[in-house]
Amino acid sequence: EEALNLFEATLEEAPVAVNDQFDKIYQHVKKHLFRNGTTDEKEKSRLEAVDKLKVWKKNKTLPQDYLEDLLRIIQNDGLTGEEIRFINKLTPKNVSHLLERIPEEYLNRVVNKMNKVEEGDETLILAEQFN
Repeated sequence: EEALNLFEATLEEAPVAVNDQFDKIYQHVKKHLFRNGTTDEKEKSRLEAVDKLKVWKKNKTLPQDYLEDLLRIIQNDGLTGEEIRFINKLTPKNVSHLLERIPEEYLNRVVNKMNKVEEGDETLILAEQFN
């Protein structure tokens, strides 16, 4: 709370323009602010699973609601590495095993928890351009 006082402004105070690069740099920093350095292999595996699920969704291989929930959970990093690897090993012939390994009830619980988190506190990122 004390830090917020540093950013206090009066109604008469005019905003200071930032240069063209500020937003580009800010968006990059914001995107990578809470990432750790070990995400490359994990990210590759996660993207592979997302691509596979999108194909199944397009081909209507599994129930659409199930796949949409699973995609949302993966995109929010809500599955373990083991579950991601399981998805990546599946073939069209054995895709039905996914419903057994990751049941819809489990997805519903995760989605409910994600919704509660999204309703909760938010992080405020304060940024300033230095000349």
